[in-house]
Amino acid sequence: MRALLITILAAHTGAGIFYSSETTSEGITSEKSFEEKLNEGNKLLKNQPHEHDTLRLLEHLHNMETEIKGRLINSSELNAESINEIECYVEAKNSHIQAIDDTIEEINRKSKVDMALFQGDMILTKEQAGEIIENVKNNESDRKKRQAVRDFRYPKSIWSKGVNYAFWNASNEAMRVFRKAAALWSEDTCIDFVENNTAVERIDVIRSDGCFSYVGKIGRTQSFSLGEGCESIGTASHELGHALGFARTQSRHDRDSFITLLPENFLDGWMTEFVKEAEHSNYNYNLTYDYGSIIHYSAGNVSKNGQPTMVPRLPKYLKTLGSRIISFYDKLMMNLHYGCLGNKKLSNLHLATFSIVN
Repeated sequence: MRALLITILAAHTGAGIFYSSETTSEGITSEKSFEEKLNEGNKLLKNQPHEHDTLRLLEHLHNMETEIKGRLINSSELNAESINEIECYVEAKNSHIQAIDDTIEEINRKSKVDMALFQGDMILTKEQAGEIIENVKNNESDRKKRQAVRDFRYPKSIWSKGVNYAFWNASNEAMRVFRKAAALWSEDTCIDFVENNTAVERIDVIRSDGCFSYVGKIGRTQSFSLGEGCESIGTASHELGHALGFARTQSRHDRDSFITLLPENFLDGWMTEFVKEAEHSNYNYNLTYDYGSIIHYSAGNVSKNGQPTMVPRLPKYLKTLGSRIISFYDKLMMNLHYGCLGNKKLSNLHLATFSIVN
């Protein structure tokens, strides 16, 4: 079965998306270095606040690539059921049975901005980047993992008085999907969104290169990019999850109990993005791992060959990864993060449902 899988997947190695090479006048293809790709992406961010803090983090992770790779669980742990699900996944993908729009990471890769963003779509503050660096240095990845960002600034890092936002050069479609995504996050939570272009602390929805956001409230205006290809409700909802304070689901402390990473399939330079967060900066509120979270990577994200880069320990959830819909557990965790369960905005039915699960 393993040999068959390798044969099937090898036939589709052209499925990955690359932008990191260029052709010279002599017709010779040259691979760009990590530094060249990083600087290229950084220029496209157009002097975003904290872009250099994120850049320093990415450089640090790159320098620790060998050590980080050694911490990842490899595909030798795959069982027969997982292998079978991968075969079905690859067959469906390459026969276009499940054709969908590009993922955020694919959009940002095409825009060449992905290499300058943490995990492909996040700008981090100096404090957030520093906490990740400390975590990697001290190998704290085995400590209790938290998902919603609760750093030393919490609760100042949440939008406790509502989320102010404004539109700056955003397309009409970007404005539409942002408003819809905001309404979806507001529904079943106590979070309110208010359009206010004079608020000191606000989200500025812009049309830049790619899709990206800051993580949580940073204490000033913060950009929220819905560039070309990003104008979908799912993408806007995902990025709003970051802006409200969520990190990536697959970075949880307990992720190795729920997914197996396949390092051999990662695009070059991406394996270091799978470090785990420090204990003091994140919190998962004791909720179970959510394969269907809108903040989770899809199975084939950042793949160099069309093969999955991660497989659930419960293989039937392989196609669930990378959901474009806000999940029940996304809403529950957000309610806990914002202290909504005692808020009058939530109906008795909502409170009862969330309280039973919690």
